[in-house]
Amino acid sequence: MQRLSIKQMNHILAGNSLAAEIIPTLQGHRKFIIIRPYVMKDVYGHELQSKPNKYLNDLSKNNELFFSILQYEINEKDMDKEWDLNNEDIKLRECITDIRGTGKLEVELNSRNFDLTALDAEWKCDNPI
Repeated sequence: MQRLSIKQMNHILAGNSLAAEIIPTLQGHRKFIIIRPYVMKDVYGHELQSKPNKYLNDLSKNNELFFSILQYEINEKDMDKEWDLNNEDIKLRECITDIRGTGKLEVELNSRNFDLTALDAEWKCDNPI
């Protein structure tokens, strides 16, 4: 089983998303995967009522870390648009949420035969969304 590197772990523990471009299933498309960390409690240990918090640096170290995995494909022609993408532009979207802890994240990624070494900070990837 592949494991996340120390650098990748540092990124997600600091609240930064990981991303990579992977092999698309549709011809003429590009496929991306994004892993986003979040927590469900505030700095006082209270459950968040609205949305998960992605700013992990401000939170207690005892907080449990969750992850979401988003995979999607987009037509190469749509990548060159000068306007924002909409839902019709995105093909084969898959989103998995509420993955609890880094161990379960690694298991989920390995079960999909994904090369973990390809993951880097999201801002380094040509991810359009």
